[in-house]
Amino acid sequence: MKSLMKDLTNPQEEYEEAYEALKEFYDAYLTFTNLVVDPSGSLQTFSEGFNEADSKAVNCYKAMELYLD
Repeated sequence: MKSLMKDLTNPQEEYEEAYEALKEFYDAYLTFTNLVVDPSGSLQTFSEGFNEADSKAVNCYKAMELYLD
């Protein structure tokens, strides 16, 4: 995914909004996956962080869906 994001840098002007939505989703995706790959804290703090990261990723995906065909 990292290499695909690198390929998308400097989008054409007509795709800048879509790229910003994709970047926000990518950041949320990284937060979510890092949380799962390297868990820390108690079960309660992990669960809270997981739920926040999950909600953020879903919301960013829904926002990005506007630009998908």
